Amino acid sequence: MINSPIRLYLNNKNDEGCRKQSLTWRPPGESQGRRREAEGAGRAGSEEDARAACSGSGAASVWDCTSQGSTASAGKMAAIWNALHKAYLLINYEWADPRVQSLPLMTRPFTVLGLVVAYALFADRLGPWIMRDRKPFELKTTLIVYNALQIIANIYIFYKFGSQFWFTTYSWRCEPIDTSNSPSALEMIRLVNLYFWLKITDLLDTIFFVLRKKNNQISFLHLYHHSNMVFLSWGGVKYFPGGHGTFLGLINTFVHTCMYTYYLIAVIYPHNIWWKKYVTQLQLVQHTMVGLHLAQLFVSNPCNFPMLGPMLLMPQIIFLILLFSHFYQRTYCRKAAQDSKAKAS
Repeated sequence: MINSPIRLYLNNKNDEGCRKQSLTWRPPGESQGRRREAEGAGRAGSEEDARAACSGSGAASVWDCTSQGSTASAGKMAAIWNALHKAYLLINYEWADPRVQSLPLMTRPFTVLGLVVAYALFADRLGPWIMRDRKPFELKTTLIVYNALQIIANIYIFYKFGSQFWFTTYSWRCEPIDTSNSPSALEMIRLVNLYFWLKITDLLDTIFFVLRKKNNQISFLHLYHHSNMVFLSWGGVKYFPGGHGTFLGLINTFVHTCMYTYYLIAVIYPHNIWWKKYVTQLQLVQHTMVGLHLAQLFVSNPCNFPMLGPMLLMPQIIFLILLFSHFYQRTYCRKAAQDSKAKAS
């Protein structure tokens, strides 16, 4: 090992004379020691800067200054939490209709949210995983009873909505929410709450698909539509229990009466039913009618119906129209074109 420095002489031809530059090599231990000294000096400088900043803030020590910073951060988090808590109280209690607060599942949104999340997880992941090595259940008797009860419940709500409100006293142009405790207003609350529970029972459609291993029936449209209707009907009961928005319940119960009648016939007589596509057409007509009925309020709102409801519902209606249109075109139009080509060939 060479203990003396190694001098390297570099000639610069651009200069008039020769300039001698020396590069000194040092052992690795010496370089690491110098690096540690530099890092230590940097840390010391940082601590001095911190002490200077703290002394400027009036803190007695660096620890006090750090405590002040932690207290400030905790104060900001507490302020954010308080703001969120106030927003939750405002939305969940002050904006809600006080007449429905004692109804089941109306106090807080978390139960309904958890129910829908559990439903989606079971339909998409857990259910197919449980059934993967099992034979599909037939459930014929169960489906006959279930579809028959759905038909009866939908006919009942449709009849009540129509005979007591939409076909008698309600205005098709604009209808406000009756916020009184009159028998008519309380009857409307009872009906919209019953409609909400009917949307929860609709989730059994998907459960039966899973148990029968009809996973091809569980599309994004199916899951989104069923989940979305639970949230919409829950919000209808909690914030808008009556008035213009209940037109959705009127027309939806009529459509579901036809739909569950088709399901009942398909269980009893499991053959290709010629009017199956008309059920999808009826659903498209339903969403279009609801959308047009809501659109009136964006032009003129003489009854002062709360516009938050239509503003939240209208995008959902448009999205469902697009989804059902895509489903109809893929299921029926393309299939008909393919059948025509097959016959021609």
